Amino acid sequence: MANIHKLNQIILDSLPHWAMLIDVTARTVLAANKLALEGGAKVNCQCWDDFGHRQFISDEDKINILNDPDRKRDNRIKCDFCRADEAMESGKSERKEVEIEGTILDTWWVPV
Repeated sequence: MANIHKLNQIILDSLPHWAMLIDVTARTVLAANKLALEGGAKVNCQCWDDFGHRQFISDEDKINILNDPDRKRDNRIKCDFCRADEAMESGKSERKEVEIEGTILDTWWVPV
């Protein structure tokens, strides 16, 4: 298991952009490269929470989490541009351009 973790880290760190390995069943970050960590990603935390700073989830989800913090582990909570479920279901990469604070990002979800 340690060797798999090291290999994942080497692959992620070789990428010149934010990259995370995410468990879609809980939207939990399993590994992240240095750029994603500097951007706020935290291993064993939800991608939409620390990395996305909750700014891309619905207002309804934000209220539900405030009322019941245990809802954070609800795998239905995700960023409005997330395509992880579609990628995992189809077994094919999904891509979406996203505009965040005036910058257009080319986002990819690659099933592993």
